[in-house]
Amino acid sequence: MSAQVLRFVSVFLLLNALMGCDTGTQYNVRDTEQSVYRVSCREGVCREEISSPMGARPQGQAQPGEHAGFALLGAHVPTVCHAWIAEGRPARPDLSRCRPIACARDLDCPPMHRGQRVACGGGLCVARSPGVTARDRGLDRVSAAGLCMAGAGPTSQARMALTEDRLAFATASCDAQGQCEAPRGCRALPE
Repeated sequence: MSAQVLRFVSVFLLLNALMGCDTGTQYNVRDTEQSVYRVSCREGVCREEISSPMGARPQGQAQPGEHAGFALLGAHVPTVCHAWIAEGRPARPDLSRCRPIACARDLDCPPMHRGQRVACGGGLCVARSPGVTARDRGLDRVSAAGLCMAGAGPTSQARMALTEDRLAFATASCDAQGQCEAPRGCRALPE
């Protein structure tokens, strides 16, 4: 590469950084059942709706303006769910079809929220907040469901009885406000 081309590329990257431009980052992630998804992120925040070569099939009926898709959810354990998705509204996940993102290293984990570090722990991506451990905080429903559904098999092949049993463990771990403990009988939350 010539010095002139190298200078041009360096100046271009510097101007983009100074102007606050972010071309975005794409992550290919796998859930615990080895299904692959593509996650788009910009400025440390990932889009809720993600893509996959397979079709989403959430249970239930779509509301007006909704379509079936995949959503990256879970405040503590980044989890991919089949969901009903509509522009400007939170996704409605099918908790029986949620699986946590698997990892071998921190770089396998996409960022979830600004200022929140996501790291690989025990083979799962886990969101970390400074000074807070998993035992100190309540889990959200999607994270609890993800921990219980890990290992249930791909969503298209999951056996119904196993899915219902695991989902019952997750539901039993949550209170009426949606705060959940690490579900008993499910995969442990990595520290």
